[in-house]
Amino acid sequence: MVDEIKVGCLVRIKAIPDWLIHDLPESERREILACIGGVTEIVDIDKFGYYWVGFGTTHEESGATLYHGHSFALPLDCIEVI
Repeated sequence: MVDEIKVGCLVRIKAIPDWLIHDLPESERREILACIGGVTEIVDIDKFGYYWVGFGTTHEESGATLYHGHSFALPLDCIEVI
């Protein structure tokens, strides 16, 4: 299964590991936990085998493109390919 997960694959977030959110402010914890069940694209696979995903939006402001949201890495057991 790991071989079939590549950058660009769509995945559903099954869980968020505690180590990812345990020291975040409560508002950020809620935002990241709200990603459970959401569908997103794998944007990178790092050298440790973690799958990078992101949830957010971009918009133009004063001639610059700004991103608001969260990007984070998850282990295989927290995602499922759809």
